[in-house]
Amino acid sequence: MAKSDQLFVCFESFVDGGTVPPTPVARGARLRGDHAMVKKHCQYFVPDGTPDDEMHRLRQRMYEDAGVGMRV
Repeated sequence: MAKSDQLFVCFESFVDGGTVPPTPVARGARLRGDHAMVKKHCQYFVPDGTPDDEMHRLRQRMYEDAGVGMRV
């Protein structure tokens, strides 16, 4: 579980379609653990300071799991 005062970084852009209007979150966005987007979409966030190569690996695995080619 994320600590409310801990910073997280979004490792891949996404859109929360459950909000009106839909809310985009850009890759690289830094949000606190108590932010609604971090709580609702934790699969897109890693602790701030996570190395770039780890974020790249996570993106690659996410796209492979979805059955689509990797985009960079």
